[in-house]
Amino acid sequence: MKFLAALLVLAITVPAVLSIKCYVCTNTKGNCNENNKDCPSSSIIKYDRCLKIKVGDVVTKSCSTKALCDVMKFCDGKSECKASCCDSDGCNASSALAPKFVLVCVAAMVTKYLM
Repeated sequence: MKFLAALLVLAITVPAVLSIKCYVCTNTKGNCNENNKDCPSSSIIKYDRCLKIKVGDVVTKSCSTKALCDVMKFCDGKSECKASCCDSDGCNASSALAPKFVLVCVAAMVTKYLM
């Protein structure tokens, strides 16, 4: 009986653990990071990537599949179309500049401390 209870708990929690969280929105103002949602998953479609597309001034963020990310490579080299895919929770946020900025600040503080 304990085995069945443990198996039931595992069956309920594993899909939640395996799902990825992505920002899901469409916005013309550039930043739309309020909707961080669990991506759906089924036996037919596996949403295991986050997608960010910018065409002109319109930014769209969504859950994606590896296949869709491969198709979005048509944007490579086009100035009016930018697409990126990633595979960790919330990775399709606004910009990659913030972590770099933090790294520069930490490096400046360490340099100041050592001198």
